[in-house]
Amino acid sequence: MSSNGRQGPATGLTPCAVVVDTRNVKGMLNDVFGVTRAKATARGIKDAVRMYGFDAVEIHAGVATSSPKKSVSDKVTDMLAKNCVYRDRLAADGVKVLEGYLVERDSQVEEKKIDVLLALQVADIVDRMQQGESRARCIVVLSEDMDLMPSYEYAAARDVHVYAAANDTICFRADQEKWLLLHEGAIRVLGEEDDSQGSPTRRYLARLALGTSRSGLPTKWKAVWDQRPGTVTLMNNRGVRGTMYSPEALIHGTSLDLFATEIRFPENGPTFPEVVLSTSAPGPGLMNGVREATVTAWTTPTKVRAKFDDGSQCSVSVSPGSVLQGDQIAVWTTERSTGHAHYYIGPVSALTLPDTWPASTAISTATISGNGDTTFWEAHLEDATAVRVQRTWLTHAGPGDRVAVALAGVHPGTGALHTMPLCCCLPRELQ
Repeated sequence: MSSNGRQGPATGLTPCAVVVDTRNVKGMLNDVFGVTRAKATARGIKDAVRMYGFDAVEIHAGVATSSPKKSVSDKVTDMLAKNCVYRDRLAADGVKVLEGYLVERDSQVEEKKIDVLLALQVADIVDRMQQGESRARCIVVLSEDMDLMPSYEYAAARDVHVYAAANDTICFRADQEKWLLLHEGAIRVLGEEDDSQGSPTRRYLARLALGTSRSGLPTKWKAVWDQRPGTVTLMNNRGVRGTMYSPEALIHGTSLDLFATEIRFPENGPTFPEVVLSTSAPGPGLMNGVREATVTAWTTPTKVRAKFDDGSQCSVSVSPGSVLQGDQIAVWTTERSTGHAHYYIGPVSALTLPDTWPASTAISTATISGNGDTTFWEAHLEDATAVRVQRTWLTHAGPGDRVAVALAGVHPGTGALHTMPLCCCLPRELQ
C-alpha cells in the first residue's frame, strides 16, 4: 500500500462508484488537520480509495449551491459563491455533482436535500449495477452520516456491497457491516493537504504545550477574516488556529507578534487543538491543563489508553497509526458539561517504526491466515511478516480475508506486531 496513494494503472483493484458528502469530508479534514481551506478533490478521492484497493470508475458528490430563500445573509451568500466555484471544479474533473440547498437558522448554516440526493444516488448505482450499466462492482460512500444507512440496506438486499468510509465512528456500529476507516494519510490525500500538516503540527503543539520548545520570542499570526472587536481568530504559517482578545477590529491579513499561552479544544468544534494568544509571554513549564502521558495500549481503532506519571489513566481519540504503544503524548484535560474530558494534543516525538515492521508507514494490508484466539486474528502482511489483528471489529471476517491494518505496537515479551483493522474486510476479488 502506497503512503501517498499515487499508483499506476488500476490492475488488481476493485472497480467502485464513490458517493461523497463533501461537507462531511470537510469535517474530517478539519478534525485531522485543524480548520483548513482544503476540500476533497476528484484526484484526491480517487487516490484515497485506491489506498484501500478500489478503483473509482465514477464519482458523485453532494454540494449545496443555492438557497430556497430569495434573501440570504452575507455569510450564506459568500458560502454559496465558494460552493459554486467548487462545484464547477469538480464537474470539470468528471464528477457528477448533486446540488442541494444551504439554509441559515439561528446563525447556524445547514445543508438541505443533500442526504436524500446521496441516498437516491446509491440506489441508482445499485440499479445500474444490476442492469449491467455500471462498471462498478461495489460502492464507497465518503460520509459517516447515519441518515444514509437505509440506502445501504437497499443495496444489501440486492447483494451489492456499500462501504461507508470516514475517519471515526463507523467501525463501532453493530449494523454497519462494510466500512473503511480513513487514516491520516488517506484524509491528507483526499484534500491534497501538505505533508507538514496533521501529526507534524500536533507534535509542534505538544512540545509547545509541554514547555519544551518555547524560545521566549513571539511569532507571527495573521487575522484570517475581517473581525469585530472582541475575541478574534488568527492563524500562523503552520496552519495553527489561535484566538485572542482584541479591543480593536482586525481586518483580514493583519499581522501581529503574539505568544501562545494556552491550549484548548472547542467543545463543539473540530477535535484539533487551538491556542490562546497574548501579547505577553507565558510562564515557564506546562500550559494550563496539559500533562504528558505514555501510551499503554490501543483500545479501539481510533482510541488509545495512556498513563500519567501519577499512575492515573485516560482515553483519547487518535488517528490510526500515528502513535505506538510506549510513545509519549501531550494531553489536555478540562471539565465539560458531560464531565471530565481528555483531549489528545499530539506526540512528543516523531513516529519511529520498529525494524520488524516492513512497510514505510504504519499502515499496511494483511491477510488473515488463522483463527488465533478470542482477541486477535493471526495474519500476514504482503511480505509474509506475521502480525496479530484485533478481531473485535472483524465479526464478519475469517481466514483468507484481506484487511487494511494500522500498527498499534510491539508486544514487549514476544515481540509480536499488534495491529488494528482499518476496514471490515476488502472485496474478495482483491485476493
